[in-house]
Amino acid sequence: MARLNIHQFEDFISTAQGNVGELYREIEEVQEALNDARERTRLERQDLVERARRMLKDKRGSLEPGFVSDWDQRVDTEHKSLEAESKVLRELIEEEQGKADEMLGEAEEIRDKLRRLNPELDSREEALKADLGRLNQEAERLDNEIARLAKWFGLLFRKKAIKEKGEQLRQVDKKIDAVEKALESVRSQWESTFQKATEDEESLEAEWQDTQERVARLRQDLVKIESDMEAESERRALFNMVKGAEEPPPTGDAEMDALLAEIDRLSDDVLDEQENALQAGSEMLGMMSGLGEGLNGFRESVASVRQEQDAHSELPTLHVEVPDTVVSFHGYWDQLSEYIVNERQMAAHPAAFCKALRQVIDAQLTGDSIERMFTEMGDALSSATDRWNA
Repeated sequence: MARLNIHQFEDFISTAQGNVGELYREIEEVQEALNDARERTRLERQDLVERARRMLKDKRGSLEPGFVSDWDQRVDTEHKSLEAESKVLRELIEEEQGKADEMLGEAEEIRDKLRRLNPELDSREEALKADLGRLNQEAERLDNEIARLAKWFGLLFRKKAIKEKGEQLRQVDKKIDAVEKALESVRSQWESTFQKATEDEESLEAEWQDTQERVARLRQDLVKIESDMEAESERRALFNMVKGAEEPPPTGDAEMDALLAEIDRLSDDVLDEQENALQAGSEMLGMMSGLGEGLNGFRESVASVRQEQDAHSELPTLHVEVPDTVVSFHGYWDQLSEYIVNERQMAAHPAAFCKALRQVIDAQLTGDSIERMFTEMGDALSSATDRWNA
């Protein structure tokens, strides 16, 4: 068990947090390299399938009849499937484009509403401003009249007249207050309407843009299918013959067999390993993200305790008894970093990368072990601060 003062304990947590953050960045780099490697593998496999398709058509007469017959049937099936896919894409494009057109109509309605409302509110504002001007003039006239009547002992001899003028002034002031509120309401209505219309239009514009991008991608898929439907049917049929079997079917041609064997290897070995490694990396990144957030929150708690001690010299120095399990838990990062020396090396050996991550995830970074680590650190900190009250 490690005995650390509160400053050392804060440094321990900060170091662990930094190591988790650094390892997160390293795994992210490996993920990027793995994604690139996976894309290269996909393109390589795609090229091999195309080569095999051309070779099959060229050597069709010399290949195993059963292989060719099976391929012909699959080509017919894939062709029908692509025709159905083409139909669905057309329907989706029409539907999405219809949504986009509706959004444009909604945006135009918003602008029309503003155009109609603007002169209406402007007219009301001008009328209210004119009323306000007349009422202010009337109030000023009554003020002057009251001041004139009050001169030379007017408060004694013209009390009734002054009272009447005062009542008229109060009524005018009420009208002024009502007109000012109405004027403020008109201006507020325009500002709120304009702001909401702007927000609605911006939201529609963003949604319209997303829809247009989806339509563009769908159109690309449709063009790709319809412009190369026959060849794509042949490619899919050939690929599925390899993909759906434990081993590629014999063709009667050594060169063709070698091509199909390589397509099978890329699919069942290389791509599978890359996918497994990417999945393990994603899981690890998710765990480490949550772990990093948890450590950050815990570090802030420790910092608060440390600040309390620094601010009160009369308090005894805190010492935290850190369990060995916590120390060893945070020793995993150095161990794992040894595996991740170079992201390209890891991308070239996805099985090793996956194995390294799986060992840590399954054996050391389980939900229970993470929860236990935080619980033990929290208990250790609580035990230390309890000594302040002893």
